[in-house]
Amino acid sequence: MAMTLLRLALCIGVALAPTVLAETVSAEEEITRDTVWSKDRSITTHIKVQGSTLRIDPGVILSFAKGGRITLGSGAALLAQGTKERPIVLRGTQTGLIDGYDASLLLQHCRLEGLGTVSDNDRQRSINLSTAHDRSIKILDTKIHASASLYLKPAGGAVEVSRCNFTANEKAAPSITTYGEGSVLFADNTMQGINVGISGKSVAVIRNNVVIRGHLGGWETKSMLIEGNYVHQPEPKGTYCVPGATGILRNNVFRGGSWTTGRITGEMTGNVLISLPHKGHENAFDKNCTHEHICGMGPDSVVRRNIFIGASYGGVMGLGTATCSRLEFSNNTLDMKNHGRAVMTNHLPEAPSEKIRIRNNLFMRCTGCLDEAGVKNAMSFVDYNLWAEAPTRDEQRYSKIFIDGLKPGMTGFGKNDVPATGSIPSSRVVVNAEMQFPFSDKELLNRKHIVKEVLDHYRKAYALVPESKAIDAGDPNIADDQVTDAKPDIGAIEYNDAAK
Repeated sequence: MAMTLLRLALCIGVALAPTVLAETVSAEEEITRDTVWSKDRSITTHIKVQGSTLRIDPGVILSFAKGGRITLGSGAALLAQGTKERPIVLRGTQTGLIDGYDASLLLQHCRLEGLGTVSDNDRQRSINLSTAHDRSIKILDTKIHASASLYLKPAGGAVEVSRCNFTANEKAAPSITTYGEGSVLFADNTMQGINVGISGKSVAVIRNNVVIRGHLGGWETKSMLIEGNYVHQPEPKGTYCVPGATGILRNNVFRGGSWTTGRITGEMTGNVLISLPHKGHENAFDKNCTHEHICGMGPDSVVRRNIFIGASYGGVMGLGTATCSRLEFSNNTLDMKNHGRAVMTNHLPEAPSEKIRIRNNLFMRCTGCLDEAGVKNAMSFVDYNLWAEAPTRDEQRYSKIFIDGLKPGMTGFGKNDVPATGSIPSSRVVVNAEMQFPFSDKELLNRKHIVKEVLDHYRKAYALVPESKAIDAGDPNIADDQVTDAKPDIGAIEYNDAAK
């Protein structure tokens, strides 16, 4: 009788003070049919999902211990779709890995914290996954902190990373790498201390991201659109964008850093690039200082309507090599603020180039165009450019440039420059070349301000004043949709036609 009462008391005690323990997976487990995890789990070993779907309910916490890993086999899917109010948490202490091949992954409204372990290729990763054909990898509305890198392979399928927040600490930075054919969309993300690398023969779109202390990059992609991004790389000589691909680099704001392009072939239009010497490295030729905005453009490329501000060595370098023939460099504004040269060709001298045209550009507070190697016909046309607060000696405008059949002062070789000799004060050319960057990184990370506001700020500052000699002074043989009167201006910003 006493034993019965004791058992009853114990049962009542448990009922009054329940203890909910997370389920622990302590042995290798194979999932072969559709499964739902609705409770918190501690994962200490290898879970294999084979040809089925593993679904995780909102609010669930997955804690990865050493050896904890989820592998998706061919045809499998992991669907972790939380809500804003009840995110799904995947947590480790530099442990935990999601990997697999020919699979689908959806992480939405999740939090990844401290994930990362050595994958099969001996690299520390938090996600190492490939998809294929009609399958996809989607990471949406997710916060990823202090985790190892993500390696995502479309393999004929699709990869999307959108509206996510990436942050690093001293132990781990969840950088993103994609590789392989398929499609890649990387949009509306905020990243601190993180790099993005897109490679393989994918069709990639990188749009509306804010990246602080990191860079955007791509190599050998089939095509790439990089549009509407803000990237601030304050590290000395740090890279902020290297899209080595065929594509479009349009309406971005890049600050600090160096090497905006790495042999991109396509169009670079409407960007604002700001690169000033770093504190303690104010000398224009200090080896620790920022170098150039552009280094290398592929053949048949167009660099147009960009505003380049500040440099320590050169605004544009690497033009005129075998990798950069048939280039149109026109209607740009380059204000080097007395910290460098505007354009340098044959930075890496190889075979002579052809049809490199440099025209309708506004060169401010800089020396001019230099062919470092003095290769004959490295440029084919240098004319219709305006010089403001530039050195007055002609040899500092065009140095070591040799064009067949032309001498300096002839059409195609500086005859139509403004002015023909000397220079003009900046205040008589543009509205306000002394303006400063108006927003903080924090404001841009919080989306208090958008990239368009920054672009508009600089476009207004470098707009032409009514009396500017740049108005209607450009080469009439080249125009775009900004030219509405058949009379191109010089510089990145066409003067309002109604005010002429």
